[in-house]
This record gives sequence, structure tokens and C-alpha cells, in this order.
Amino acid sequence: MKDIIGQLLGKIKNLSTGSENSDAFNIFKVLGIESKEVLTCRLLGELMNPHGAYGLDEKPLQLFLQKIGALNFAFEEDLKNATVVLEKTIDNDRRVDIVIYIKDFVIPIEVKIWADDQNKQLCDYYQYFEEKNYSKQNFKIYYLTPNGRKPSKFSTCDLKENIDYKCISFEKDISKWIGEILKELNNDTSASVNMILKQFQEVIGDMCAQEKSLEKVKEAVNFQEGQFKPNDSMKALLFILEANQGNKLWESIRKEYLRESLKELDHDYELSDQIDSNENPEGPKGTCIFTIKKGSKEIAWICVETNLYIVAKKIKKDAPNKWKGNEGYYWIYISPEGIGNKFSLKDPNPDISDANKSIQSIDIKNLLEEIEA
Repeated sequence: MKDIIGQLLGKIKNLSTGSENSDAFNIFKVLGIESKEVLTCRLLGELMNPHGAYGLDEKPLQLFLQKIGALNFAFEEDLKNATVVLEKTIDNDRRVDIVIYIKDFVIPIEVKIWADDQNKQLCDYYQYFEEKNYSKQNFKIYYLTPNGRKPSKFSTCDLKENIDYKCISFEKDISKWIGEILKELNNDTSASVNMILKQFQEVIGDMCAQEKSLEKVKEAVNFQEGQFKPNDSMKALLFILEANQGNKLWESIRKEYLRESLKELDHDYELSDQIDSNENPEGPKGTCIFTIKKGSKEIAWICVETNLYIVAKKIKKDAPNKWKGNEGYYWIYISPEGIGNKFSLKDPNPDISDANKSIQSIDIKNLLEEIEA
């Protein structure tokens, strides 16, 4: 199989890097890589491979080992001959996600994004490599998760002193490692790889944010891996999950949040639930939530694709804000952080429960005055 870097380069070669009313095109989000551990490991393994297609030889591997504190037991001159194996099969048909072999040293990496630990998983990994008589100097299992959480006790057999492991994270280690690789890509021939790595960093950010939200939910309902203790909070959460099939509950909550946030419109303008398909411009590809009317005429639309934005058919030539688009379709982001800033509202966003995140502070009246009625 071709390396994943090569595949992605082929996919994005002739694609635009963005669109006017959405975030930049991101091939990883299209592929859903943040939820696919196998694809993520293939990309990581290719970056670690000193013979990889990106053209930096052993430099990325060196940077990675420095980042996780493993370079002190491997000679740098041996890195160019290092071997990276994905899904290494060991005893009992277990598979280690990534294994780096550097002469007499071995660096096993177990990657956990959304998958749960398996019983005695790290115990078996450690025992296998220990029995292979690899150099024991600083030998350990590296446990890679979005935010650096510890493995469960039933994976380590609750014997940390006998199983040496180190927790590393996508958030602090992998993302920063990719940033260091990007510094090495300082010529035009690396432009495509540069784009891919920046997109991967973006997906890592999303992945880690989701993981943090998940951990907060687990904490709120007193849920711990390896046990199930029903309580009223968990019961309420299950009812919410049932009610939110198709995201309909979130869409209702989002709509009322926006209605409350935008209720202080100037008396010349009206916020309406009615979306006239004949008047609605063709430009917005997201969901139009409200129409803004001046008199009886529709002049703007409040929409969400990934982020919240306002759309108008025509704006005044002297409009001071930086509207994007062209004749018949102009748009600009609106957010609690100010005009032009992104505010993600496609999926549930806990920030809307923060009183400081109301968009009433945005002087949307000035934006409306820039629209040619």
C-alpha cells in the first residue's frame, strides 16, 4: 500500500485550501481521521520513518524522540537505519500500534483515541519485549492519548512498579512535534506536506477538545471505566442522548440562544423565523436560522455552517467591516469575541451556557447599517 502521505498529497493536489463561507478544506476532517486510530497511526508511523516520502530523512524521528525524552538511550547516527512497524503482532495475537526499532533498542507506542483499554494489555506488551532481551536502559511503553491520561488499572494489572510506561499526548507532544517538523519544511517543494501537517494539527486540536469535554461529562455523571454505577445524573444524560438523535435538541437550544442574544436589535429591524427560499441567497451552504427584515424586506440571514455568520445580498461601498464575498452574496463571522471571529455552533458548544459568551455585546446594529437595503 502506498504511504498515507502520498495518498493525501494526491487527494489535495488540485483542491482549493478554503471556501468563502466555511473553514479551510481539511482532508483529515473529510476522512474522519480523528476517530480512526489505524489511519492516525499510519500517518504518525510515516512521519517517524527515516525513509518516508516527505524528504526529511531521520530528522522527524530525532525530533520525536527528543520530545518524548527517549533520545538519551539511542545513538543519533543509528536513527537513519531505524525501522518503524505498524500493528506489530506479538503473543496472544495482540497488536502494538507503533513499534520503533533502533539497533538494540525498541520503543513500543500504544495509541488510544476513543478505544478502551483491554485487559492486561500493557502487561502483555511489556512482558513480550522484556522477554526479547532488548536493551533495558530506560525501556518503557509509551501510552499515547489525546490529553495524556493514564492507562486503566486492568491494562497495567495495577502493578505500575513492574510495568514501566510513560504517558504522552497528542495535545502536548504530537502537536508540538509536528510544529517542529514544520519549522524544518522551509522550502517551496515542501508546500504540500506543510499543508497536510497544519491540517493534522487542526484535527488534533479538535480531537483534544472533544476528549476534554468527554472527561467533563464522565466526571459530572460519576462514570469510571471498569464499573457501572447508575445515578440520577447518568439517567438524565441518557435521556438527553436519546432526545438528541439527529442533533435536533441541540438545534433547538442553539436557536433560542441566538434569539436571546440577538433580541436587542434596533427597532428598525426584525428577527424572523421565516426563511423565504425565494429571497434567501444561494451563497450560504450552511443552515439559515433567522431572517433579518427591515420593514417588509429581507436584508440579511443569520446562518451556521461550522461557525456563526451573517449573510447579506448587498453591502454599502464604504462598509468599514471586512465582509467577504461578491455581488449578491456577502458574509462575515459574528462571535462573542467580536465581529470577524469564528464561533463554532454546528455541534453542541458548552460555551453558550457562559453568561460572558452572549453575543449581545456585538454591535450587530452597525453591521446591519452596512447592508444596502
